[in-house]
Amino acid sequence: MSILDQYQELNSTGVSGGGNVEQTPPEDEFFKSIYISGQNRKHQDGTMEEIEKLQIRGHAFNQTEVFMIITHVKDILNNETKENGRTSTKCFSFKETPQAPWYGSQPMPDGSPRVCPTLSKDRKAVEFCKNCKSQIIMAGILCQPTGTPILDGDKKPIFVFVRGKGTKYGNVSDYLSELYQLDLSPVFNEEGDAVREFEKRVINQKRFVTKIYKTTADSNFGVKMVFGFERGAELNKEFALELLDLSKNTFDKFREKFDWSKKKKGSGASQKEAKEAGVLTMESSAAQQEQIKQEAPKTESSNEANGGGSTFSFKDIKF
Repeated sequence: MSILDQYQELNSTGVSGGGNVEQTPPEDEFFKSIYISGQNRKHQDGTMEEIEKLQIRGHAFNQTEVFMIITHVKDILNNETKENGRTSTKCFSFKETPQAPWYGSQPMPDGSPRVCPTLSKDRKAVEFCKNCKSQIIMAGILCQPTGTPILDGDKKPIFVFVRGKGTKYGNVSDYLSELYQLDLSPVFNEEGDAVREFEKRVINQKRFVTKIYKTTADSNFGVKMVFGFERGAELNKEFALELLDLSKNTFDKFREKFDWSKKKKGSGASQKEAKEAGVLTMESSAAQQEQIKQEAPKTESSNEANGGGSTFSFKDIKF
């Protein structure tokens, strides 16, 4: 079996340069949002969430830096609309293939599939698509700076994500493009341009620890807080291959979380998406705000794992 056949589920998860559902408690979410606090907030347990610090929703508070190993990356198209001060998704594309055409979740008036314009300038020229924006979801597992996975009480890795949206998009895109451009020694023995392209687009991300921190960027609305990224410790090829299999085995959970076209539509959609992004909206009620402020569960670092993955094996983990 070809390498590309073996990992076909992940072929669209690299880069090259709803509502009316039961809310899951933050500590039980499979993918936990990393976000930057916009204000000081006191949690029910008395913990103060400090402004401009990194928070891991349902897990940890007030971090100045977070380390992760990337498992999944996804470009999406999200066409949002505002009504009565609330934001909801009008049309959405999960970008099923690395190359266009991509299809929106909202069909054409005649019932035929809606082909998404590839470029931003082309979307702006179409009335229905003019508010549609590219976003990037970058997910992975928490780790120490050395690459040692941080495990929860069940000895499983903790999956987290950042959402590159609006002002936050640029740094996420630039960092992933930087990883794509690296000329690393091949992981697979199989030859061919398609395999090498797959390695650069999907596997290069998994061969380094990624440091995440808070920085700022200029926007039309002033200076905004955004994520900064740095490439850290390099991981060996064997560990990267284990991560590739882990990514494959958890892709259904990734899709369940981030393919918003599969979620039911309703008045709660804007709040649901805000929670997925780790953001408290201005429209959130006090009760809704308190719902996402949960006491962080106790976790531990694996004493056996290291950046080389010599003794820790993701193959032993059952999700």
